[in-house]
Amino acid sequence: MNNFVKITFVITLASLLSVVNISAQERDLKKVVAEVGKDKVLEEDLLFRYQQLPPQTRQQNSYDDARDQLINQLVIERLFAAEARRDGLQKDKEVAAAIKRTESTILHQAFVQNFARNNISDAELAEEYKKFSENYAKGAEYRARHVLVETEREGLDIVKKLNNGSDFAELAKTYSTGPSAPRGGDLGYFREGQMVPEFERALKLLDSGKYTRKPVETQFGWHVIKLEDKRAAEVPELARVENELRQGVAERKLRDELEKLRKKYPVTIKE
Repeated sequence: MNNFVKITFVITLASLLSVVNISAQERDLKKVVAEVGKDKVLEEDLLFRYQQLPPQTRQQNSYDDARDQLINQLVIERLFAAEARRDGLQKDKEVAAAIKRTESTILHQAFVQNFARNNISDAELAEEYKKFSENYAKGAEYRARHVLVETEREGLDIVKKLNNGSDFAELAKTYSTGPSAPRGGDLGYFREGQMVPEFERALKLLDSGKYTRKPVETQFGWHVIKLEDKRAAEVPELARVENELRQGVAERKLRDELEKLRKKYPVTIKE
């Protein structure tokens, strides 16, 4: 299998299974969050759209942080779509062809999701969880706060205020431009590798309760970071990671399935 096909499998599974993983957190996927005429926007529509965001964006914005903006985006999308249908644009030759291509993509994703659900045994899943647990326990989890500002000068001013005894959480609420500002800059617990490299390197140099004496630059701006706590990674229960584990097993099995399908449906690549 070439890298492109492998990446396609990963993206497809991640976009579908991770949505299911979020839904496990006692969310009502069928909850109506907005209505556009007779068209309903559901919670699952928001979750799916959230999973389409770039990973780095999701690192900086939790689902709850992004939820209001996602609702607005989908409402706007449905409004224009409704007017397009009224104007009969779905009958346009190019639009119809694009809809047909989208149908193939959706069916592709549905097949992969169904395959992952129905072609992995309990024994295979248990073995995958064992490997996952052994690897997960080797890592560490951090809890941190940060104040995100646009310039280094602003960051240095935050550090100065901290040196003079100001409260970190209050400074974050007042000055931070990040979505965690209302929580006093609290990012909660996260594992190694979940934050951008510059942020994580600076964090690992801190002792608990200490903050960076110089602002740290990333693509998001300048951060003043405080390490609240560091602890050994607590392996999540199987129910919390089952979908991700199925993704790994399914990816391997889909390679074999792809070869079978190439024989079942002969493929001719034309220049």
